[in-house]
Amino acid sequence: MRYQAHRGVASEAPENTMAAFRLAVLQGYHVIELDPDFTEDGVCVLFHDKTLARTCRTADGELLPPERKLRDTSFAELQTLDVGVSHSPKYRGERVPTLEETLDFARETGITIKLDNRMEAFTEEQCEINFDIIARSGAKVAFTCKTTAFAEKVIDRFPDAEIHYDGEVSEQTVSYLKAKLRNNAYTVWLYHAAATEELCDMIHRYADLGLWIISTEEQLARAKQLGADIIETPGELKPPYAPGGWVDCHVHTKYSHDSTCEPMVHLASAAEKGLRGICITDHCDLEYAYKTDVITPIVASVKEAEQCREAYKDSLAVFTGVEIGEAIWDSAANEQLLSATAYDCVLGSVHAVRYKEYTVPYSHIDFSAMSSEDVRGYLHAYFGELQQMADGYDQDVLTHLTCPLRYVMGKYGIPVDMSEYQAEIEAILRTVVRRHIALEVNTSGIGSFYGEYMPYASILRKYREMGGYLITLASDAHTADRTGNGFDDAVRMLKDLGFTNAYYYKERMPIPYAL
Repeated sequence: MRYQAHRGVASEAPENTMAAFRLAVLQGYHVIELDPDFTEDGVCVLFHDKTLARTCRTADGELLPPERKLRDTSFAELQTLDVGVSHSPKYRGERVPTLEETLDFARETGITIKLDNRMEAFTEEQCEINFDIIARSGAKVAFTCKTTAFAEKVIDRFPDAEIHYDGEVSEQTVSYLKAKLRNNAYTVWLYHAAATEELCDMIHRYADLGLWIISTEEQLARAKQLGADIIETPGELKPPYAPGGWVDCHVHTKYSHDSTCEPMVHLASAAEKGLRGICITDHCDLEYAYKTDVITPIVASVKEAEQCREAYKDSLAVFTGVEIGEAIWDSAANEQLLSATAYDCVLGSVHAVRYKEYTVPYSHIDFSAMSSEDVRGYLHAYFGELQQMADGYDQDVLTHLTCPLRYVMGKYGIPVDMSEYQAEIEAILRTVVRRHIALEVNTSGIGSFYGEYMPYASILRKYREMGGYLITLASDAHTADRTGNGFDDAVRMLKDLGFTNAYYYKERMPIPYAL
């Protein structure tokens, strides 16, 4: 079964952008569906809506008037707008692409581009402009048609064209097109909820079957049962991957204040344990930015990780990253850090909380000396600051969600009724899902005085029920012997919860692999 990315991988990157198309290739999709349209001065671009306001912002990130239309905007004006920042700060500066540059990309990568049926509404001149661009490109292009007349028009110009029909489905229409198309690749599409066994069986007598929009494992299972040859998904579902080792997305080296481990020693340990990759994510705790240089060590960490990468290029993927703690304490320093160097992965963490006089990192707090009221107040404050970080700050992964419990419950043995914090945790999970931030499964507690995953399996189950699927594995190792710690059992747990993939980040894009 083939997988088609709806407007690119629109769940994780801005729709109809080069970022979404690059991600589709990186994640192994077979087809990219996209939406051609025209600017005021006749340039064919990729954009879904008639108006700009939903996805576009000014260069300064400001909202646009809701009535401003694409076809009333020149291409030069359109290129001044930002189509990435409304999706995520890390995509700031993304521009609306042209059809021509996208087809160049498709030719270079070999992926098939499928044009939406909106071409049927183009003027004759606009249609010819598109046909000419396609003919020159040399890319693999499929055409979506909602009428037999347009399908015949496409075939007249491109006799070998791949045709995808998504108009009114009847045996008469489907068989008529089959006769016209000879040996062309031919797919008939149904909305998944409208698909019946009888209808799908009829389509299979003449064509391949496509089902859209498929976003859940349950919908995918039904699509397979109905014999779908191709499905369209915004990105929640991925093509199947062969198993082959895991990636540790969170380790610390000598560039962190609490580790002395040499980067190459971590890499050697990861390779010896059969990991497929490792991401070095040294600490940058911004509560100290006002009194010391916390950024220079991170730049050095990234540089050394890049140098180490060459030594393991044939056996281990090496990624660069940073663990930003307390970004909400110093937004200016956070922005400076993010622009100081390029990262594969940015982790967002809360290690210290602004609660009464207890503002040092929670690993240094003696919770046994606190009143039960203050312990409860502290945990509420922690989840509040985690919510603030998740809601408004640039990050790829939210780390160790329940980390203070490692000390409250693990080190000091203080019982905690987690039901008191359920609403706050679920609010954080909703934010993570909405903002397409990955949730880390942190195994640093396994084999320690805590002995629990962070977060608990019950929280991971709730995350999946909410539609979350971006999961990273993280040992949070500060010494090489802990690299990949507890991953075997963590993977079993995740599979039991229904997760099929974990992710790592490359150039801040999520790349899935089989658990």
